[in-house]
Amino acid sequence: MSSAASLDKKIAGYVEQLNEKQKKVVLSVARAFAEEGAEPDIWDNLDFVKEMDRRTADLESGKEKG
Repeated sequence: MSSAASLDKKIAGYVEQLNEKQKKVVLSVARAFAEEGAEPDIWDNLDFVKEMDRRTADLESGKEKG
């Protein structure tokens, strides 16, 4: 059994012993750890999109040479 599989099994064993409130806390901690490593989607940033639109318009109009 791999180390990761062993950890998964241990975690699952502990989770089975928790009450509903404790499970919700563990879920929020696990979600925070998972999202911590996720790359943000730059296209969700409205300021970034607005700036890219401005730059594209400048290039297309000839205002900027690129």
